[in-house]
Amino acid sequence: MQANIEKISRHESYSQNFKKIEIKPNQKYSIESKLTAYSGHFTSGYVLAVVLDKDDNRLKRFARYITDFSGNPKNYTITFSSPPESKSLILGLRINLRNLTKSDFEFSIPDDKSFTITEVSNSVEDSFDTLTGPTELETERTLDENEEKKLEENLVWVLGSTRSGSTWVATQLLNHQDAISWNEPNITRLFKIVRDQHTTGGNRFNYFFSPQHKNSWVPLVRKLILKRTFSQVRTLSKKIIVKEPESAAADLLMETIPNSKLIFLVRDGRDVVDSWIDAHNKDSWNINRKPLRTEEARSKKIKEYSNYWKDLTKDVLIAYQNHNPKLRLLIKYEDLRKDTLSKLKQIYEFLNIDASEEEIKKIVDRYSFEKIPSSQKGKGKFYRSASPGSWKDNLSEQEKDLMNSILEEPLKKMEYQV
Repeated sequence: MQANIEKISRHESYSQNFKKIEIKPNQKYSIESKLTAYSGHFTSGYVLAVVLDKDDNRLKRFARYITDFSGNPKNYTITFSSPPESKSLILGLRINLRNLTKSDFEFSIPDDKSFTITEVSNSVEDSFDTLTGPTELETERTLDENEEKKLEENLVWVLGSTRSGSTWVATQLLNHQDAISWNEPNITRLFKIVRDQHTTGGNRFNYFFSPQHKNSWVPLVRKLILKRTFSQVRTLSKKIIVKEPESAAADLLMETIPNSKLIFLVRDGRDVVDSWIDAHNKDSWNINRKPLRTEEARSKKIKEYSNYWKDLTKDVLIAYQNHNPKLRLLIKYEDLRKDTLSKLKQIYEFLNIDASEEEIKKIVDRYSFEKIPSSQKGKGKFYRSASPGSWKDNLSEQEKDLMNSILEEPLKKMEYQV
């Protein structure tokens, strides 16, 4: 099906047409294109349906941008009405060809079986992306107030800490045609800088982002976030799942963009710290973390990571408590792991994404931890362990005592046993 992997550099382009299909005029069609992409940038690649007349002249083209680069298969849906003179259409794929953005792009080459087309009722809404040229990137259009409101309401922040299942949730379990994933824009790091200056020395009144002047800068920062978001996703109709696991100053972020949704994804801090410590092992997936060769070095990192998780959890909990109850959802990793189907149904209902139970079951099965090849999971791997409580077996008694002494209060607040 999709075994051959193609790598296209940003200096190259790729154009491939697949099967030609006879179609009827004035008929509503829905095309499903199954594609797996590993790296690239939104707007640099798209699947395409070109509608032709009886003489093979192009009447119209409809496209869907490739937006998922998790290495997992994704279905891209194009729904449209065929023009009166339609006779056939050609399905294709375009990379770095007359696009907004050119990028290094890696994908599995699809075949004819990767595309399906069905006739649908005229009552089904059209669904496709508008292809735009390079000049339109340079002159980003301004969103009006209604568009800003719609975009903000479609924003979904997945907040918490790293190693809490955020990759699983944001890029896999919520891998749906009505959603688009934005992986770690790191905006909370900027808010942390802003907030830290609120509490350090100097004249706070003169500080550019002074809390006394919030009414002047918060509305403009909101506009900046929405402007940058639209530049990234180029859609006002899909849910935008923002994976932001290092969520320091989450409270200030959510105060700035209050009509967006918040998913607080929390995992037992002891398992998180244990996972961070594991990343220091030799040959770990995280090459930036140096090995901890002594007990003293391990204890120092355990203390550092425990305090870090404590601070992150505190920030997100404040954001969660202050946020509109209708726009917030707290999900414990342990509950999600234990009963993925039930919890995922809850998340989809919270997001107002129309997905049947059968569809959600397929998503759960596709992205279960058990389906990950054994060569890609275990100690030292990115997919390390999905079993809650592994910290009990991996840390010494002294290390457990140190960790519990720091994490006791926030763990109890999050209703974990200490």
